[in-house]
Amino acid sequence: MVLGDPAINWVAKLDQCQRDLKLWSKTKYGSKKEQILTLSMRLEEMQGNIDQPGYLIEAEAISKFIDDLWKIEEQHWKQRSRINWLSARDKDKKFFHLSTIQRRQKNKIGKL
Repeated sequence: MVLGDPAINWVAKLDQCQRDLKLWSKTKYGSKKEQILTLSMRLEEMQGNIDQPGYLIEAEAISKFIDDLWKIEEQHWKQRSRINWLSARDKDKKFFHLSTIQRRQKNKIGKL
């Protein structure tokens, strides 16, 4: 904590909070791609032992978990691209205005 201006203290606390949240997220959830890779390798190992009891149930559970992880990863990048789009929009208004006009022209239905 820095003594002095309350605004500087507030910014310092926000920065520390950001670092703490990033660390917590990495330790709590880890990397989705690493989890997907690990589970995919486990699934490949299991394919050599198809005749073992419970193989089908475990393979289906792993496959479903991998699908869920891919959905989470996809949603993360979709949200991140939206955030980037919204934050960059203010910086270069001409570019985003032209891209909006181009998208409207592309999506316009002339006749039915």
